[in-house]
Amino acid sequence: MHISRASVVVLVAGLFDLACTGSSSPPSSAKEPGTEGGPCFPNSTCMTSLTCFSNLCVNAGATTDANMPIANPDTGKNTDAPPPTTTPDSSKTSDAAAPPTTPDSSKTSDTAAPPTTPDGPTVPAVDAPILATDAGSGSSGTRTLDSTGGTVTVGGVTLTVPQGALSTPTDITIIQTSDPVPSGYEAYSPLYKFEPSGAIFAQPVTVSLPFQGDAKLATIFWSRTGTTGYERLSATIAGNLATVQVTHFSTGFVANGVEYTDPPDKSCVNERLIKGKTLSPSAVALFFEVDDCQGRPITGLTTSDFAVAEDGAKLSSEAVPTILNATGLSIFASLVIDMSSSTQSVLPQVISGAKAFVHKLQDNGNPLMVQISVEVFAGEASLTEVQAPTLDETKVLAALDSISGYKPTDPSSTNLYGAVINGLQKLTQARTTFESRNYGGALTSGYLVLFTDGGDTAGLHTQKEAITAETNDPADQVMAVGLQTVDYDPSALVALTSYGAQCTPTSCQWLITSPDQTVLDRDYSALASRIAGQRQRTYLLGYCSPKRAGQHTVSVTVGSATTTQTAAQYQFQANSFVAGCSATTFTSACGTTAAPFQCGGLGCGACDDRTSHCDMASSQCVNGCGFSQQCPSAPNASGVCTNGSCRLACSSGYADCDGNAANGCETAVPAPNYHDPSTGQFYYCPPEVSSPSQVSSMCCLVGGA
Repeated sequence: MHISRASVVVLVAGLFDLACTGSSSPPSSAKEPGTEGGPCFPNSTCMTSLTCFSNLCVNAGATTDANMPIANPDTGKNTDAPPPTTTPDSSKTSDAAAPPTTPDSSKTSDTAAPPTTPDGPTVPAVDAPILATDAGSGSSGTRTLDSTGGTVTVGGVTLTVPQGALSTPTDITIIQTSDPVPSGYEAYSPLYKFEPSGAIFAQPVTVSLPFQGDAKLATIFWSRTGTTGYERLSATIAGNLATVQVTHFSTGFVANGVEYTDPPDKSCVNERLIKGKTLSPSAVALFFEVDDCQGRPITGLTTSDFAVAEDGAKLSSEAVPTILNATGLSIFASLVIDMSSSTQSVLPQVISGAKAFVHKLQDNGNPLMVQISVEVFAGEASLTEVQAPTLDETKVLAALDSISGYKPTDPSSTNLYGAVINGLQKLTQARTTFESRNYGGALTSGYLVLFTDGGDTAGLHTQKEAITAETNDPADQVMAVGLQTVDYDPSALVALTSYGAQCTPTSCQWLITSPDQTVLDRDYSALASRIAGQRQRTYLLGYCSPKRAGQHTVSVTVGSATTTQTAAQYQFQANSFVAGCSATTFTSACGTTAAPFQCGGLGCGACDDRTSHCDMASSQCVNGCGFSQQCPSAPNASGVCTNGSCRLACSSGYADCDGNAANGCETAVPAPNYHDPSTGQFYYCPPEVSSPSQVSSMCCLVGGA
């Protein structure tokens, strides 16, 4: 709603009781900052038992509202002759302060000259006093602002309202409540309440909250409108002050902005099918994710929480739907970094933020296998790969360091939509290859983590094409850190990252808008924490289908939800289905308790590419070099991984004739002339070799697959 003649109250519980010296003037001798009668500290605080009021430290219990000096509108002098007072939001002295008022009645018949505020707008005279009262849980301060705007400062909390944000004069009261900060947050401040609750401003207003805690992690959380919980806002940090812009009045607090839990609203859900498959004799399995309508993960659901229907008809109990243990869940994350000319001045901070993302994702103690790749782009038609997907954190960090010297071929343009399209293609290829070499044991999902400070200027692809690429790739999700600059296009990133959730540039589960480069470490880390927490919102559900022919559609929904924006749906062909499916079909899908599958089967597991590979026959991970391990090289030779073992591949024209791997391929030889089909190796054999039995002792190893 737009604010009309409403009452806006800022209550600060336990922060201060109004104190004023009444008719006595301050002593002429200078007082130390923070002491009674002296100026407040720069953060509007005083020593213990004292309260900052009108930039003076006073005894919190010494006076009441009735002690406020009253200005004579005709002379500009106080009637009981104290010196003029200064309002907390202005360094200017008011020539004629309005008579004292209460939060319920801030209007008087006297008209005083308005003070000016440091940020420019003139505050009407009726707004001059900030009144403090006992609000039950604490004290409160009130001021009236109108369309010209103004600033309200109470106990270290500052609210700045720009011109045009209000349409009519509105009373504003500020409260620091005694209510606890919600569970799931590491609080750095009390819970502050801004009223009137639900008020909406025509332009963003600026809120600054004081805090005590880790400034590298701190940010502001602001209660949502129309739903539950608090949205994470990316705050600028200056000393012990966190600042954000908001468009509505709520409650808010400062907390750890990297590690926190935002409870979902389970009444409104969004489900996303990642993959579906059928198994003999007539089983159907769906791999899917469940979020609420704000994009917050819904975790901890059990079989009984889901409703399963085929072709719209609810399944009978004979279908034995079962939530399976998806131990093979593997994550792919691709860091896609905008390297156009506008980002060059902040590139060191971007690299630092990306490193913080890697550390957080890999060192978070989570059980996920996360393969990270690094891609860069500017105006070029396709991405440039700096690091292929790997589990090796050292390689990823080195790749990020290397981009500091990267020079794009088209730095004056930004192919944002093309980067998303190409990045999703590469993620899909990496995931499907990984699934293939684990023979079904790997269940994968991917995240394209985009950094940019602008929009698409290349025009090689449209936003619609990028969104279509996302729609056609349900297993991969685009998320972004956008740096707020003059070129920033928040609407483009909202469109790319919303996935049906109710998103704005400042409130979206998969988009963080960083106000400046100094907080990129915090905001990248926050995205990494969100990915790390995704395991519990991912479900693998299997059931026995009664169908024996034809094409059918199965849908899975959360039974208790009152609104389902999208359901997990999968079309399957039942022509080969036969009798015999039961609960044991799923309990035995990953071997036995005595001999569980390590890979293969129905999401039974995946092998660590650095050290092993999946043996299809046994569904076990065989130790030895893996897909991504770097085997050691040697003189005139490179190391290759073959069937789980590191071997030498000699450079052209060389062979290993002495069997000593340390000196590599030490002998110059003609082209290989013998291939051993049992090992796949190639040899150079001298003319006197006449039998395969002589190869190992008389021939020189060249290498092979």
